[in-house]
Amino acid sequence: GPIGLMALQAARQLGFPKTAVVEINPRRREAALALGANVAVNPKDPDPVGKLQQFFGDEGCAVVFDAAGFSVTRKLALQLVRPAGLIVFAGLGEQETALDCVDVIRREIRLTGSFAYSRREFQEAVSWVAGGRLKTKDWISEAALADGQKIFEDLVSPDSLRIKVVLRP
Repeated sequence: GPIGLMALQAARQLGFPKTAVVEINPRRREAALALGANVAVNPKDPDPVGKLQQFFGDEGCAVVFDAAGFSVTRKLALQLVRPAGLIVFAGLGEQETALDCVDVIRREIRLTGSFAYSRREFQEAVSWVAGGRLKTKDWISEAALADGQKIFEDLVSPDSLRIKVVLRP
């Protein structure tokens, strides 16, 4: 979704050499590839974990950013991150997830949450968008506030053509 696409772009701006996105929605997978993802995997395809593990190789992934926040995505993050790697949990899909803490300890995985931002971070993000470092033009649309319920229902559909919608009065 939009948070994942922004995280992808930030990772590319910060010099991450390889990026992969897991996304069920085909429009969002296309957007991820257009925004610089090296790989965009549908989690419903056969063996998505194997595809991602092959992409990242034996070392695994240094940083995994979970923008969805569901048990399945959090557990996938743990499968993909390399020893001493970092998992950033930002998605709020589910409140609780059982994780293999022995695996976290043995592989010395760092876990952190990310929810809000400081004034300086917000200003930097605005300057990145205004300066063209982050692309939003092709995936942000507008709709009437009165259509909000219909828009939200569409956004959660796995085949929605929308990515981010700004509701206007």
